[in-house]
Formats: sequence, structure tokens, C-alpha cells
Amino acid sequence: MLEDIEQIISVLFSVWGTEKGLFKRGREGMLVLTSKRIAFVSKTKMNINWWRDEVKMQLKSFKQSSNTIRVSDEYTIERLTRDLLDETNINISIKQVLVVEFEQKRWGSELKIKFEQNDGVKMHKFAIVKGWTTYPVKDPVAFLYVDWKPWISALKSNM
Repeated sequence: MLEDIEQIISVLFSVWGTEKGLFKRGREGMLVLTSKRIAFVSKTKMNINWWRDEVKMQLKSFKQSSNTIRVSDEYTIERLTRDLLDETNINISIKQVLVVEFEQKRWGSELKIKFEQNDGVKMHKFAIVKGWTTYPVKDPVAFLYVDWKPWISALKSNM
């Protein structure tokens, strides 16, 4: 029965997510991979100081290794379930995923996920942010080069 219990595989912070399409603006959030879903959480009940600590730890771990499999001791399934009650967060069942791939751009690494939804096929792109500008609006200015292969392998092994 362990197969039925959802487990978090990876939690990535400070991720810039955009939906492919005209006039679609990106937003900052967490990219969460579980044994049953992919979630992009931009609205969370998480404390801002805890968020900053997680981002600092993530940057340190990426300096040692570019592996995108990273687990947070504090971010649990219960917190994810609570955050997914907000409909602005993206919740994709692994069964809905059609294509997942990544591309190394000159500015960083980008993960692309194409999936089915009630209103058709959608594509979202995700990149991990290294630095931000806050004026006039918060936007990323630098992205990290990371290895998305372990993340994609973990996703495909649960499909």
C-alpha cells in the first residue's frame, strides 16, 4: 500500500514559472514534484523568513551540485495540500503530462512541461532564479544553470 501514499520527491524554491502564450506574465514560486503530481505554488502560507532561509540553502547546494532533486525538511505533503487549495497555484497530475524536457539557454536552464487540461493542452516553462530586481516590479535578472535530468527521470519513473 506504500504506492498509494503521496511523497515529495523534490522542492525547488525561487522558481520563475511562465505559461506559454501571448501576454502571459511569469511569477515566482516553488516547483514541487511528488509521486503523483507536479505543483507550482506561487501563493503559500509559508513564513517569508523561512522562504529566504530555504532559498539560501538551495543556492549553497547548487554551488556544490547542479542536481535538481532537493527535499525540504519543512515543506511537507500537508503544507502542499493546504497550498493547493488556492486555485492560483498550478496542480498537474503526472498522468496529464505529455512531454517534459529541458533546454540549456545562454542565460540558464529551462524546464518545459506540456500537459493536458480540461480546456486543452498547455505548456509551462520553469527556471531557477539566481538574482532579482525589485524596481519597478519584481523580475528575475539572472538564472541558474542546473541539471534537470534527475528531476525528469524521477518524474518519468512515477508516470
